[in-house]
Amino acid sequence: MRNPTRSGFGNGGGVDALDLALPRVLYLFLLFSTVALGATLRFSELGAPALWLDEILHVNRANQVSEEPWTSWIRGLNSDHENGPLYYGFQLASRLFAEEETAARLAPAVFGTLSILIIGAAGRALGGPAVGAIAALLLAVSPLHVYYSREGRPYSLVMFAVCILLLALLRRKAPMSVLLAYTGCGIAALTAALATPALGSACAVAAAGWVVASRGRQQTTDGESPPSSRINRHFLVAALVGLGLVAFCYLSRTPDLASPAFGHDMPAGITLPFSLVAYERILSSLSVSGTEWATFEPLALLFWGLAGAGLFAAFRRDVLKGLATGGMLLLTLISTLVALEYLSRWYSIRYTSPALPAFTLLVSLGIVELSRHLSKPLHKLTSPEWAGRLSLIAAAAATALLAAPNLQSARSEPYLKVDWRQPARILERFGVDGEMIITSNGWTKTSIEHYLRSSSKRFTVVSAVESTPRARELVAECQSCWLITAGFHSAP
Repeated sequence: MRNPTRSGFGNGGGVDALDLALPRVLYLFLLFSTVALGATLRFSELGAPALWLDEILHVNRANQVSEEPWTSWIRGLNSDHENGPLYYGFQLASRLFAEEETAARLAPAVFGTLSILIIGAAGRALGGPAVGAIAALLLAVSPLHVYYSREGRPYSLVMFAVCILLLALLRRKAPMSVLLAYTGCGIAALTAALATPALGSACAVAAAGWVVASRGRQQTTDGESPPSSRINRHFLVAALVGLGLVAFCYLSRTPDLASPAFGHDMPAGITLPFSLVAYERILSSLSVSGTEWATFEPLALLFWGLAGAGLFAAFRRDVLKGLATGGMLLLTLISTLVALEYLSRWYSIRYTSPALPAFTLLVSLGIVELSRHLSKPLHKLTSPEWAGRLSLIAAAAATALLAAPNLQSARSEPYLKVDWRQPARILERFGVDGEMIITSNGWTKTSIEHYLRSSSKRFTVVSAVESTPRARELVAECQSCWLITAGFHSAP
């Protein structure tokens, strides 16, 4: 029989009373129940919200890609510099199973659901079955993860790749970890340029882990390097290969992407990478919200406090695991902000979404370790088995308190999008063939044009480029016209 340890906060990683209180059957039941919940949140009415600008742009890009020779998929998808062949390939393949709008979001929903399983396994490798079960639940109801698992963009796929990388770093069992490392790096690199900071972080973490494993442990009896050193070495090679693929797929075909002048003409009212607003959005998005406009909530501080406790416990348990989780969180955040600043690009919470899996793992470990620590006095009053059950109950209660408000946000926030179908129906019903539609700006023009594709009437859609004089000129030119706006970059 396994003997539970009685060590307190940040124990050395052995099997303890809390782990024994969660038998394998119950752990698997909780894990797959959580996956079912996550799938419901991600697939329910997946095509109900109308597509927004970025989704429309990449649906159109996928249509263009489908007509190009396969060689263009390997390198140089013409003018597109953000996304790779896997992203467009999955989107086009999804059209075999769903209509265009739902198909654009189908692959993100599938990979978002699979990420719950992967993060559960990574959590188990980090701190035992309790950490795995909690991590799976927190990711399943994470508003940020649900939001981008229901959007036709590559962010869910990148987060899935990061989950694989974390599992490879935390398991450290060859050959599975080696296979996971190359798979995760390959998926990340071929999905989107957004994965660059995560791959760079993985490279740094693997290099640090290699040094720690090589110096901190003696060689095996046959003179070979210790397993952890060899696996981190493979991981370093995989990360370097991934970064090479990024350079080959993106930078080589878009020289301007590496220039500080790229994107210099930023609209007014945007969020700068190194600003208080950006920091508040990072705090909120990784914890309690999946939208750009959410206000800061004190609950976010509790999440980050638990993540700090989890990072401390991870280093106490295993330095390499602390490097893996802490590095994939902090380095990904820092490198993303630095890259945005270098490229003179604004901050958006989607850019730092690859840091979510590591953050979720640390919060989960923090919950478990604090539950163990708070129940430590009970060890003198009751048996280790009962102490473990009470610790498990405390961890479950804390998780429920954190997950409940997020569940509500996860159910509502993905639907907070403009319904472009409604104005398209109004124009179809009341518009006159040949009329002009004047839009406030380019994104309004692109969106309404997309939903007028099947209209029986022909409209001329023109953007006023957020210029009142230009709008007056256009109105003066037409006998009758429609004015449509969905907001402005800055006050008109």
